[in-house]
Amino acid sequence: MTDTAESVFAGLNEVQRSIARKLFCRLVLLHPATADARRQARLGELSDEGHDADLYEVLYRFASPGLLTVEAETVEITHESLIFTWKRLRRWLDTDRDGRLLAQRLAEDAAEWEDHGRDPDHLYQGTRLHSAREWVDEHPDEPSRTVQAFLQASMHRSRRRTRRLQQVIGLLTVLLLTVAGLAAVVVAQERTATRERDEAVSRMIASRTVNLRDVDVSLSRQLALAAYRISPTVEARSALIDATALRPAIRMRADGDTKTMYAVAHHPTAPVVAAGLNDSLLLWSVEDPGHPTPLPPPPSATCARINALAFHPDGDLLVAGCRDQRLLIWDTTATPPVAAPAPDELGGNVRSVAFNTDGTLLAAAISETTADQRSRGTIRLWRVTAGTLTPLGEALTVDQAPAKSVAFHPDGRHLAVGTASGAVQIWDIRDPARPTDPVTATGPTKEIGQLAFSPDGHHLAASGADARVHLWDSTDPRNLVPVGDPIEGAEAWTNAVALSPDSTKFAVASSDASVGTRVFDTATRTLLATMPHPSAVTSVRFTPDGRDILTGANDGTTRLWPVDAPALPPTSYLVSSTRFSPDSRILAVGSADLRLYDLADPHRPRLLGPAITNTDGFAGALAFSPDSHVLAESHGRSGTVQLHDLTDPAQPKTLGPPLVAHQGQVEHLSFNPAGTVMATGGRDGAVHLWNISRPEAPTRLSTPGTFGGYVHWTAFHPDGTLLVAGSADRTLRIWDITRPDAPRQLGTPLPVNHYVYSTVFSPDGTTLAVSLGDSTVHLYDMTDPTHPARIGTPLTGPIDYAYSVAFTDDGTTLAGAYNDGTVWIWDVRDRTTPRHLATLTLPAKQVFTVQFRPGHPSLAAGGGDKIPRLWTTDVDQAAAQVCRSTGTPITAQEWARYVPDHDYRPLCD
Repeated sequence: MTDTAESVFAGLNEVQRSIARKLFCRLVLLHPATADARRQARLGELSDEGHDADLYEVLYRFASPGLLTVEAETVEITHESLIFTWKRLRRWLDTDRDGRLLAQRLAEDAAEWEDHGRDPDHLYQGTRLHSAREWVDEHPDEPSRTVQAFLQASMHRSRRRTRRLQQVIGLLTVLLLTVAGLAAVVVAQERTATRERDEAVSRMIASRTVNLRDVDVSLSRQLALAAYRISPTVEARSALIDATALRPAIRMRADGDTKTMYAVAHHPTAPVVAAGLNDSLLLWSVEDPGHPTPLPPPPSATCARINALAFHPDGDLLVAGCRDQRLLIWDTTATPPVAAPAPDELGGNVRSVAFNTDGTLLAAAISETTADQRSRGTIRLWRVTAGTLTPLGEALTVDQAPAKSVAFHPDGRHLAVGTASGAVQIWDIRDPARPTDPVTATGPTKEIGQLAFSPDGHHLAASGADARVHLWDSTDPRNLVPVGDPIEGAEAWTNAVALSPDSTKFAVASSDASVGTRVFDTATRTLLATMPHPSAVTSVRFTPDGRDILTGANDGTTRLWPVDAPALPPTSYLVSSTRFSPDSRILAVGSADLRLYDLADPHRPRLLGPAITNTDGFAGALAFSPDSHVLAESHGRSGTVQLHDLTDPAQPKTLGPPLVAHQGQVEHLSFNPAGTVMATGGRDGAVHLWNISRPEAPTRLSTPGTFGGYVHWTAFHPDGTLLVAGSADRTLRIWDITRPDAPRQLGTPLPVNHYVYSTVFSPDGTTLAVSLGDSTVHLYDMTDPTHPARIGTPLTGPIDYAYSVAFTDDGTTLAGAYNDGTVWIWDVRDRTTPRHLATLTLPAKQVFTVQFRPGHPSLAAGGGDKIPRLWTTDVDQAAAQVCRSTGTPITAQEWARYVPDHDYRPLCD
């Protein structure tokens, strides 16, 4: 159509081209907020004085190839898609769009005036008349005869009315009415301006949240909510939904100027967090983790600088190591805590403090300066009895460089010491008054930041100035064995390290704020999570239950992060499939392996057992049986499919050997509603149906058809009588599978404009959504499956592949996964005019797979950035989710910086 329209236009002379431009502009109904549409016009209103012959020639030229439909008295554009595909027409419409909207309204009002017998009550006056005259003066060739007559009558009536008013009520009344009219105009204009300003501000704030996601997660999520509250634009709705897929950071922030935070600690048995904010100790109650409450500071809670904090294992004491050569100790059995006797004049800067496992010993690492201004590192040990500290021996020099960190091995017989020279020493402390026989670990060569043993004693971790993390097997503390190469990935100091209570994970805090805090699997050393910060992260601790991580940073903020979050751990390869079980309890993720997640708490998905591997090293397509008990998984080049018994999802069992289904990779799998038949589509172009009544031994029922390219998708109709498949050969085929052993193709292959990537039925079976390689999604009416009828115009996203689409289980919403790293969401309650709801931009690369969770406003997607994600798509629930996991709300200063022209207001009650 586009090529034909351009060819016809090229054959017109200059006068006819001008007429064509005016003609097509009049045949399009412009919408300020939604998609433009065609409109029917009367031939009489199109008459062009002096050029009627040229007008009819133009009509004939465009009607002949079917671009215009001309009736006895009317004309309209035949295919609405021409409005969007003919670039020349788009340029005409988008040039002076505001003016054209005014002209469109003028033409509609003129037509209504004509239809009502030229009733004077329909004429323009005042500002509307003035605006219309200005536009006509600037475009003298544009208005139709009807419009010209309408304006002339309006101006004549306006002049006559003015004279009559002057005669009746005089100049004063005229002035008063003028003022009143102007005031009304001003009020209306102010309302319009306010609305437009709010929309612009909302969009601007939403765009800023994107940049803040990798800097300050908490602020980004709150600003997304602020944008939506100011005006519910598509951009704000997108930012708010995207916020739900981010790992939340519950922040605890003190009032006043931002200061440096060097230490954090969590009470071992109570929901209390402690933080050293430069020279002060701060306490928060985290009984409601999403809304931390500041607690009164304990007495004597200041020193030159708090470098380190440690709670006694039973929670009775809290110790702070200070820069001014002393310890601060509080008895935490009292409410509020009270100061307890503490040693001072320790000879230097106390850099680290630690209790042993049973709480009978306390150690401190000290950086001393000698009389001749040289540095040295010492350690001090105390016996802890009923809250009282008794020194054990003299200060022990461990290095001619400052001592930076101490950590007790869980066996209680060994103490690890890290120094500024890069030394990691293990001391024998079976006689804690006389530590002996230090051994030095191999590895670090630069200053140590912090040491930490795993609670099971099997590992020792060290952070430091080399920006790496060193890990040793410490099963025998006297013989530390490096575990692999040091872990890299940060561009600056790794300041702190901590191991989880179950010893399965370790967290690393870095001065490289872009990676902030990272969490790794201890056994495999694979990255599980990244927690970006706005500034250097100086300290990190796991909470006693291991579910959360506590961090302190140089922006003076303590943050509480969930270890498990909607952003699932990265996979080692692209995410090829994300599928929810029909009972919505399980999420299956396909990549280099198959992983199953328990969704009992959807905000903290829990990995069920180890990943399931296969010899191809690829878990491509996935499909659940309707009862959720069987999961089908396709592999790579072998063309095989493995069925798994998920009766107990925590202990999946393979059902028989892999099924050799295709010659080459299986691209898609699906089950019929009864769960007895499985369809497979492969790179060999074939579609097969399999009897899986005995899933441990599937048998082929039939091959409904073979395409001329990859079969990317197969789908059963909800009633089980139809099967549809789409291929890279740019066709769809539909079969009647009432007898799956003898399928019957309905009609001829349905041609489409590009590669077919997915074909999905709506839950009621009345609509088929088809995504193509040209970025479009087409909707088909399936009332007559032998002749699917296209509904409306295609849904358009970015100019890139639309890899897959998915309906919500109520059929009202459709999501599409795109090659540009976005997920688009539409409201499709009105199939003829779908409405764009949101564009999710969190993924960094292609998105291959998308699916809604049954019975929940939740969406899973994954792709080239190797991170499976979960979003909450209901905006009210999304707002509640942000408010539940925010902590200290956005400050007035932050509001002033990011939210212009709006007074500061709390976002959450």
